Amino acid sequence: MTVQIFDLSDIDIFKKFSGTYKIFREVYQPGLLGLEIRNSAADFADNVRRIVLGENEICYKSVKGDKTLASLMIPGSIKN
Repeated sequence: MTVQIFDLSDIDIFKKFSGTYKIFREVYQPGLLGLEIRNSAADFADNVRRIVLGENEICYKSVKGDKTLASLMIPGSIKN
């Protein structure tokens, strides 16, 4: 499992991750960050996704191969 934070307000990075997670262009905004949890066990990813969605936040999921591994991307921004 790999965890990373990246700048989704960079249009090239947004395009890369929007393809992977099928993010709509309407999500794009200045100051947008993304937290990615990559290649985790599918049941772990489902539990994390359930928690995030339970807080009324957005969470995207991507599954590869035999569906035992999944990746999540949670967009957000820092507000002062």
